[in-house]
Amino acid sequence: MLRSQSTSHLLRAVALLRLCRSDRLVDRSEEIMSTARRVLGKGMFNWTMRRTAYGHFVAGDDLPSLCRVADTLAKDNVRCMYYPHIESDEGEDDMSMDLHDQNTSIMLNAIDVAREGGMVQVKLSGIASLPMLSAWTTSMREAGMMPYSDASSLVKAAEKPGEVHGVDRDVVAAHGDSIVAIQRRLHRLAERAASRKVHVIFDAEQTYFQPAMQRLVLSVLLRWNRTDYPVAYTTVQAYLKESDDVVQGCLDVCHAEGARFATKVVRGGYMKQETRRAQDHGYENPVWPSYEKTNECYNRSVQLMIDRAAGDSAHVLVATQNKDSAELAKTRSVKMLKMETT
Repeated sequence: MLRSQSTSHLLRAVALLRLCRSDRLVDRSEEIMSTARRVLGKGMFNWTMRRTAYGHFVAGDDLPSLCRVADTLAKDNVRCMYYPHIESDEGEDDMSMDLHDQNTSIMLNAIDVAREGGMVQVKLSGIASLPMLSAWTTSMREAGMMPYSDASSLVKAAEKPGEVHGVDRDVVAAHGDSIVAIQRRLHRLAERAASRKVHVIFDAEQTYFQPAMQRLVLSVLLRWNRTDYPVAYTTVQAYLKESDDVVQGCLDVCHAEGARFATKVVRGGYMKQETRRAQDHGYENPVWPSYEKTNECYNRSVQLMIDRAAGDSAHVLVATQNKDSAELAKTRSVKMLKMETT
């Protein structure tokens, strides 16, 4: 892939990646960008960003530019993961049903643009009611319920997304319509992805939403991952203490129901927010206490998923920039999956 890049492109990449190693620069990035926008003006600021950081990290701001980048990468057998960046968080105004439907249409369009074998990443907070997700997650926590608990209800939800199964009755009374709406949206995305032979990756978010999100996505996996081609992937965050149990539990449920568990394994992106919220609300921090513990958990999840992939019952995307984890994944894949490497 590097052979097809110009010298100026590679020099820009090296310079940017070295700059991004500076914690001070990263921590003050928003302040620096705000100042630069004010000093340079909108036009010059946009011109500069397109030729530096934006040009390196972002595929494009419109469909034609996105397709050009995808065509260039395809020549080197590199597939794209399309990411319509649509999400929300607690404290923000809850989106309306109409806006959720509009956001779903944007994600359907991304699936249509993606080539066969491509990937589209989806954040549920952009297409689901946050009060519903929060209330559902709270009820699960209070009942000691994990995303993979009560497999029979998961199967029913997979078969009949127009109905609600396995949800606390008070949550159903308050948010039943919202639950049905998100179930239908998720299955609509999976159906479109299946018809286009595209993978849809449902991203992980904050712990005060994630258990409900993961349960919703698991029901999608049970319906749409019944062939050699995994349509839907969930996401596991290795910086969470419960991630070992989540991976194993989801694997077991999918295997028992004749579906393939497919997941992207990440370390996680909400560490500071999760730690601060746990302190503010007086509950145990859900995040591992150190980077080393997170790495250990990440590597366990990767090894387990590759081992199960060797048994033809799972699929895994190893999402890491850590050299040791990447080497572990490669070595394990060569050993377990009999892959060739160069």
